[in-house]
Amino acid sequence: MDDELNFERSSFCANSCCLEVALVPRTGKVYVRNSRNPGTLMTFSAEEWRAFLAGAKGNEFDI
Repeated sequence: MDDELNFERSSFCANSCCLEVALVPRTGKVYVRNSRNPGTLMTFSAEEWRAFLAGAKGNEFDI
């Protein structure tokens, strides 16, 4: 895993239960974690992350 992950969260996150994202351009990896459980990470390729963002912006998810 990448040694230095700089996680960021949305400015709309008002409590401690937020998703945090770290982008690592050198490796092309994107890490996502829950701020309440920061030891558990999900890892995505840059392509997977772009597809997820496009789906979210395009209202593809029924939530």
